[in-house]
Order: sequence, then C-alpha cells, then structure tokens
Amino acid sequence: MRNAFGITALGITAAGIVALGACAHRTAPPPMENTATRATGSLADALTREIGAGRAVAIVPGDDGLRAISSDGARQRVLVAAPVAWAVVDQRSNVVWFGTSARTAIDAIDLDAPAADPPPVIAIATGVPDGRNMEMVGPVVYGVVYPDASSMAESPGMAWDLGDKFTTSSSSNMNATSLLLGIVATPELSGSSGYLRDEDWPTQIAAAKLPGREFVIGLLARKDHRAPWVARPGETRVEGIDPANCEDPEDCGRAEPIAGTHYWRVMTANVMGDVRHISWHLYDTDAKKLVDGEWATWFTDAYVAPDHSAFLASGVVVGFDRGPLAATPATRAGLGGGWLGGDAIYDF
Repeated sequence: MRNAFGITALGITAAGIVALGACAHRTAPPPMENTATRATGSLADALTREIGAGRAVAIVPGDDGLRAISSDGARQRVLVAAPVAWAVVDQRSNVVWFGTSARTAIDAIDLDAPAADPPPVIAIATGVPDGRNMEMVGPVVYGVVYPDASSMAESPGMAWDLGDKFTTSSSSNMNATSLLLGIVATPELSGSSGYLRDEDWPTQIAAAKLPGREFVIGLLARKDHRAPWVARPGETRVEGIDPANCEDPEDCGRAEPIAGTHYWRVMTANVMGDVRHISWHLYDTDAKKLVDGEWATWFTDAYVAPDHSAFLASGVVVGFDRGPLAATPATRAGLGGGWLGGDAIYDF
C-alpha cells in the first residue's frame, strides 16, 4: 500500500532501472466516450460516478493531457488539456499533483473541490528545475511527503524518510534523482540528486517559488482520505524459474500474490550492479503458467485498482483480463498517476 513510501527508481533500464515511459507496446487508441460533468458533489464523486460508472477510475498523465479513465477504457474525461509529464494521486489529501511537459512548475487539482469541467488548476510551485538532464538511472521522482510530526521534532534530518510519501515511483532504491514538496506548516521543496551526486540540484530546487503555499498549509487540517490498511497474502513460490538470473538462486521463483486476483508476480531476475536490477513476471494461478505478452513483465511500480480489475504501470492502464488499454498507449504515457479511492502498490 502507499504508507511510508521511500524513493526508488521507476523500473529497469540498460543501466538497471526501467523508466515509467519505457514500455514499447504500441496501440492506437479507440473511440472513447468523453463524458462531461454534471457538476454535482465533489470532483472525486463526479468522476467516480460518471467516469467510473461501477468501474475503478485511473488518473493518467501523458501527451494527451491529464485524464480520468475508467479501468475498462470505455469512458474518459480530460482534466488538463496540455501534455502532462507526471502526476501523483495523493490519497491522503485527495489531491492530484502534476507537472506539464515543461517540468518547471508543480500544479494541483483538488479532488475535494466542487465538480467542474475543466477543474480549476492551482499553481503550487514555479521556477522548478527541469530534471531531464538528471535521469541517468531513470526519470526524476516527483512527489509530496507528509513528515511524521514526532519524528520531525526528534530527528529533523530523518523526517522525510519517516513520513508518508506519494510519488511517481515507489520505495527501495535511492539512486534516482528526486524532487519532493513537503506538506508542513512551512511548506518547502527538497530533493536529492541520487546516483549523480550533483550539488547544484538541491540549490536549484531551493530557488523555486511557492505561490500555492496557503493551499498546501490548508491540507494539514484536511481529514485523511486513505482506506484502512489491508494485509496482503504471504509470499509463495513458483518452481522452474531459471536460477542463473539471480545472484542468490533462491530469489528466482519468489512469488508475491496480487491481492484480489488470481495472479502472482514472480521474480525472474535479481542482480546487483551499480544499481539493482529486479525483474518480475505475472503468473496465472488458474492456468498455472506465466502470462504471455510483454505487458506481463511490466509489474514493477505497479498501482492496482481498488476493484482489482486493472493496474497502472509505466503510465499505461493494463486490464488483467485484456492487457494494455488502447486508450493509454505507452508511446504517449507520462510518469506516475494513480487510482481514485485508494490503490495497492507493488514496488521495486
């Protein structure tokens, strides 16, 4: 789940990390129903009712804008018409944080605000450094973090590590460059250059402006929207996975059940180098075999929908029963995204 995330690279590249936009699956989007809002209740309620219509709703960034899309790909609504490079669904405050293709600002859409089409966009930060030259081991990790108050008082330097993070990637690896907005009484931007060890990166972040400071401060009084924690099934194993691809042969074949589905993700590679390289492959427990198709290897930093019908990975919505949705082609995908109403994340 999304409690107490750390920061990791977004997946595996030739250097060992896969970027969220790196999937090569190409599909042409079919006609979709672009459903207009009826402007009743909160924006989250309207999207759940009108776009979800009984299905889960994904918030997906990409070249086609920031969109709310039903998990079956049948309905969508464009929330931001301009290309969006990254987005984070903050389950705690019910806010979507995002950055446009220029990557020099952080904006937000308040899901608790009254429904409107298009919804108002709140300018949060300007003058943010463009991190595209910082992506040696994968895309910059963008996100927000809520430090633990007691930990912050006892060990200020550790506060960010002990807080709740909502980011464009998950936990377990500190090699990627990061840029985080702290949701505290005195909001601030911070970040690490990760593997690059670039001393200019934190300095450039500190020079950014925060015109949305008052909005951020107001979130501290907002109720926590996260669903209660639900324990996951314990780890199991699939035999017959080639042990040569793991430094510890016992790692190959380790399997993690995906709650609410008849699928497991099975470790097929685990190799340490300058950065760690882990590969997973979906396994169908009904068919008792690895799932065919490239998309079955995308289950890293995967966000599973609250209705367990689909997952979001590498900016692509993938139905467990149908594969990648043509509505979210990888060639036009952004970083991150998430699901309304909670999701389960299966990280690095």
